Amino acid sequence: MDLPILSFSGHFDGAGHMVDIGENLFGVIQKGARVENVGIRAFVSSQYGTIGVLAKYNYGLIKKCHTEGSAEGPTYIGGIVGRNEGAIDSSYNEASVSGSLNVGGIAGESRSGASISHSYNKGNVHYVDWDKANDRKGFGGIAGTCSGASFIGDYNLADLGLDSSEHYIGLGGILGSGDNCTVDSCYNLGNIGTDSQGTSIGGIFGYHIARINHSYNKGVIRGKLGVGGISGSDGSIYTSYNEGPVYGGDLVGGISGSGDLIIASYNTAPVVGEEDVGGLSGSGGDISFSYNLGTVTGETFVGGIAGDYRKSDLMHAYNIGAVKGDSIVGGIVGERAYDSRIYNTYNFGSVTASSSSNCILGYEFQIYYAKVSSVFYNQDSCAFGDYWNGNEWQNQTTKSFKNETMTTLLNMDTAYWEQGEVYPVLYPYEKILEIRSEIHKALISDIVPAVTFRVRMEGLAFYIDGLTEGTPVAMFDMAGKLEMKANTGRNSFEYQVKRPGVYILRIGKGLANHRLLLLK
Repeated sequence: MDLPILSFSGHFDGAGHMVDIGENLFGVIQKGARVENVGIRAFVSSQYGTIGVLAKYNYGLIKKCHTEGSAEGPTYIGGIVGRNEGAIDSSYNEASVSGSLNVGGIAGESRSGASISHSYNKGNVHYVDWDKANDRKGFGGIAGTCSGASFIGDYNLADLGLDSSEHYIGLGGILGSGDNCTVDSCYNLGNIGTDSQGTSIGGIFGYHIARINHSYNKGVIRGKLGVGGISGSDGSIYTSYNEGPVYGGDLVGGISGSGDLIIASYNTAPVVGEEDVGGLSGSGGDISFSYNLGTVTGETFVGGIAGDYRKSDLMHAYNIGAVKGDSIVGGIVGERAYDSRIYNTYNFGSVTASSSSNCILGYEFQIYYAKVSSVFYNQDSCAFGDYWNGNEWQNQTTKSFKNETMTTLLNMDTAYWEQGEVYPVLYPYEKILEIRSEIHKALISDIVPAVTFRVRMEGLAFYIDGLTEGTPVAMFDMAGKLEMKANTGRNSFEYQVKRPGVYILRIGKGLANHRLLLLK
């Protein structure tokens, strides 16, 4: 039989055999064709590009296949296929894959409607200056680039891009680059990139991916510009986390070097850079329901959550890690610019800097309307001032973070927080979505209004009208000490404190309603 089989449209079952050949087995696997249960060992190259150890093009289904050997060419080079427009499932690559542009452990490119699922890479993926191309763009453990494709349950075990002389552009544990693609439940364990080189380097993807869900990185991530534990730059990231140290120059973040959206994600590892360095994002878009536990170290524009924060909203988030820098350093953000909003957020970590620094933010630029609100910091770990450019935030003690005071303050206007062992934590995202649904239903209901009671104050006394009989009521002082706790016996309630001051009133359970009372 002459190899490769230029066009295949049938069903090929290798019955688990390993085949040693000098060429890729297939040229094109046609739509409707099926290739499964076969291992291929081959050493293939092409000066024209689009090459893989198993096939050049796939439009059908490849399942339970694996590859060894090597594949080399200028562009669209993959360990299994050069270009994928079909489905690849439960397969893996151990071949060395090299090229100049769009190079991946499984596929060089995965196109619109195509999928790669439950597959992994152990092969080396690296740059070769083929015919003086000098592109170095789109290198990934699973695919070099993608357009409208999906990736589900894939993972990379290989170290990628460790050749320090090459400046990669778009290098990721799963994907190098792409557009309008989705990544779900994928992870990377390999070390990605080097300190001195690389733009858009990420644990999961390099740049320009539509959406990442339920994915994580545990490898060490290094680069020069746009370096992140999940994303080097761009993309929307949901329910993902990073546990691998991140090192870079500018635009360095525990989740994203610079991105569009981060929701319900977290970082636990150290983040080290020079300018625009953040625990979650170096310079990011909207961030919510997310947190950072890792230390953050940089020179300027350094923040516990984001280094440089512009035209975006940051809400329902917190930082625990120590933040260190020279200037423009903040426990939450280094710089806040162009009416970015910070809301319902706190910093528990220390801040160390020389100038233009603060427990919340280091500097503001072109802020006209949006103010920082419902924002707090731990005065026992951070000693900088509590006021900046018209913003006011509250300093609290470690004790307040550990008891229910901080949790109650954060839940004044929301219901997303619960008390942890040392500080408030966010509910799991699934529960937050349930809470938001309940709030939405209450707000739009014509039968059950969102708030059914009214609180009024008079001297040292307060009165609550419109209660349901048996509603629990509790009051705390600002140190978290319980002042009063009772179950109402009728539809109204009244109480008088002994000392004037500010108190937290909690009414009901579940989606608790809170009020801050000034009694004097």
